[in-house]
Amino acid sequence: RMRSRPVRYHVVIATSCFALACGGSTSGDSTSPPISSAFRIDLTGPEETVLDVGQFGMFHTPDGRMSFRRVNGELSLWFPCAVSTCFLHGTSDTQLLPLQSGGQITPTVLGPSGNSSDFDGDYAGITSVLPSVNGHDLFGVYHAEQHPCGNGAFLRAFGTARSTDGGHTWTRQGQIASSAETPPPPGDCSFGVYGPGDPMVTLS
Repeated sequence: RMRSRPVRYHVVIATSCFALACGGSTSGDSTSPPISSAFRIDLTGPEETVLDVGQFGMFHTPDGRMSFRRVNGELSLWFPCAVSTCFLHGTSDTQLLPLQSGGQITPTVLGPSGNSSDFDGDYAGITSVLPSVNGHDLFGVYHAEQHPCGNGAFLRAFGTARSTDGGHTWTRQGQIASSAETPPPPGDCSFGVYGPGDPMVTLS
């Protein structure tokens, strides 16, 4: 959504700037100028819907954090949708399209494994995409879920995947994180949610 008046985002920009080791004061003194004092984001123009409900067959979109890259003038966008990861690309955020294969529109590029015993058997939504150290592949970190009970209770974890074609297809690399808490025993469906939330990974 777009707003018609300028808005300053000191906290968000300060956090990003700190993560990128930008210059500026890092003092905890509340009277010191914020790190982001040199930055400003203006959101102008009328509100605009970028994606309609059900567009390209996508629902519950986005169902979590979004990750994007701009390479050679093309914007690529990955985000959780329903229980999977969707991908759109285009020259701008107003010209985003899914992939097409054999005349069929295929916005989904990574889905749940479908195996009830897998940590990502019921949900696999990529929330962070980063370039690999080899300079070619992409590395994705995703929110994974396993729904063992059928009553809304689910187990959460973090998974990783690798793409060799610009994020159009992904190969699972396995689970990288769960919770330090004791998991519910098999057959116990009295819990609500177990495990970590949505992962967000940045370069440092």
